[in-house]
Amino acid sequence: MDITCNSVCVLTSQVLKDALTSLSQYTTPADYVLLPLILIVSMYIYNKGNHLPKRDPLAYKLFERPQDQLHYAGVRKTETRNIAKKIEETNADLVLFWGSQSGVAEGFAHRMAREFTYRFRKGVLVADLSDYDSPTLALIPKHNISIFIMSTFGEGDPSDNALEFVAWTKSKPEESLETLRYAAFGCGNSNYKCYNKVIDDVVEGLGSRGAVALVPTGKGDESARSTEEELLEWKENLCSVLISEYDFTEHNVGYEALVEVIFVSPHIAGGIIDSDAPFVRSMPRQGRSDIVALPVASQKAIAKYTEANRTCVHIELDLTPYRQIKYQTGDHISIWPKNETGEISRLVEVLGLKSKQHNQIRVVSRGDGSDGCKVPELTTPYSLFQHHLEICAPVPRETVLLLVQFAQTEQAREELKAIGQDRKVYAQFLKQRHITLSRLLQYIMETDPLVTCVEVVGI
Repeated sequence: MDITCNSVCVLTSQVLKDALTSLSQYTTPADYVLLPLILIVSMYIYNKGNHLPKRDPLAYKLFERPQDQLHYAGVRKTETRNIAKKIEETNADLVLFWGSQSGVAEGFAHRMAREFTYRFRKGVLVADLSDYDSPTLALIPKHNISIFIMSTFGEGDPSDNALEFVAWTKSKPEESLETLRYAAFGCGNSNYKCYNKVIDDVVEGLGSRGAVALVPTGKGDESARSTEEELLEWKENLCSVLISEYDFTEHNVGYEALVEVIFVSPHIAGGIIDSDAPFVRSMPRQGRSDIVALPVASQKAIAKYTEANRTCVHIELDLTPYRQIKYQTGDHISIWPKNETGEISRLVEVLGLKSKQHNQIRVVSRGDGSDGCKVPELTTPYSLFQHHLEICAPVPRETVLLLVQFAQTEQAREELKAIGQDRKVYAQFLKQRHITLSRLLQYIMETDPLVTCVEVVGI
């Protein structure tokens, strides 16, 4: 049957007319009053007692900068959002941009900035990506070097402070970055599908705008625990380019401590030290529960990765003893670990601090205060090793080489060089024995009987 468009419209109109006629036969004037009342009451109930939809009280958090809460007191606020102007104001030769969620990439940026400052005698600016407008990168002069150290977490997500910058690099290119000379390093985990996606997106975006990369992109893999090693190799490649192509002069400088540790008398310290209390100065109080010890109700292994020697474990915690702690789906739980007692005792012993391990000390920053002091100002050596310092992880190769200048005998110096100068030798050495700081110092002391704990650490 051939039905034209007009015929369909006529049939549809007739059907609607018949339906309305039938409906009018079963309605009364009271129905026309009741129907609007039902609609009004339904909206009132749906909006939880409000005539209009209630505004989300936490909506303002969508526009907050999380790092404003996480940074330490006394940090100077950015006076300009133009990165080129900031570089000019600080007379910086290099600028280190960081995008960090847990603080790893940020820590790398600050550490590299300190090294470059002393190594090349150059001005170095450390820049939080969210503090500056991304298009102003186009204004950075050609002779200034930009370095990007950025982390990837979750399924390829950028850190909170890098969201806007990453979105800008992925947008349609408008500003030319032909004068931008840069190097990039990413922190990621190859166990995730989108391994180091953020740094790949950034490099692609910068390249599409004409920026020139000085060295191939570096990538650290936390699943293989090779981030420190990859960073060291990438950094040395970058330094070689800076020396050969940008006339950077390398200087031999000694170690300069960033903090000073002072033993103080209890009556002078003016405070009570709770050695079992974690230091939480860097975490905002809002939205945080008390830090308590929770019993483990059950645990079971759900996956095992033989190559990485790791196991994924499902753990259930019992909140019954602490009914004031309310957990909802989506909430985060932070774990505050303690270092193992035996490792603490060994480190105290080799550092010659056994008789002073519970004495009060004051930790004073020698820097400009921009990094903040990441440990309590008033504490004890034992508490410092127990809660606040990483003493159980393998010693980075860079740290092994740093200790060379503190060795007081030629044999000790040569042994440290032999361990740390070659990546393969260091990896093999680490495979044979899990070398923490205390075990490394103990190994050196056993290698050369003339080395004492005092000489090893340069006290």
